[in-house]
Amino acid sequence: MSTSLDPPHDTALNLALSLISASVAPVLLLDGDLAVVAASQSFMETFNVGLEDIPGARLADLGDGEWNVPQLWSLLKATAYGRLSSP
Repeated sequence: MSTSLDPPHDTALNLALSLISASVAPVLLLDGDLAVVAASQSFMETFNVGLEDIPGARLADLGDGEWNVPQLWSLLKATAYGRLSSP
């Protein structure tokens, strides 16, 4: 008997999306280009962001520019790429 399993990427994404949707804390899931994949309901409520603004948006473009901070971008890139770069 064979069992069909999701590819590892799909499984990881589904797990991440489940964690985001279950979170009571403001949480974002960003892709490798630091674009928003998903946001918790708490994030949307806390930062007054609509669901229609989330998929594919750059974090810097959310809200009124409060996320467009060079130090934040440097830290996010260092985390995503595993190194710290100068702004």
